[in-house]
Amino acid sequence: MADLFLYTLGPPLLVVALSAPWVLRAGKSDPGLVWRLAFIIGSVGGFFIFVAVGCAEDRSFAEGHGGRAPMISSASISVIYGGIFSPLGAAIGATPLWLYARRSKGR
Repeated sequence: MADLFLYTLGPPLLVVALSAPWVLRAGKSDPGLVWRLAFIIGSVGGFFIFVAVGCAEDRSFAEGHGGRAPMISSASISVIYGGIFSPLGAAIGATPLWLYARRSKGR
């Protein structure tokens, strides 16, 4: 179950975590901006990670099978996964940043 969690929500959460310092600085006065920036950056970045992993899996398969492509491309499945799980993972990752920004705005 942990593997499924890391594979589906890991890429967008990683992107949100890496962009957190920049997002918090950019949205100092507006906690809503913090959430929107983290969500957009996490969704797009996580999506590209999903597609890159899918393309790498296709290339690895083709190299191991005499250059033949798989029947169902891992990249196409990764596009579907990325389209579903990147926004979900980004929203999960953006919410603690938004709460932190909202709490620290009052100080």
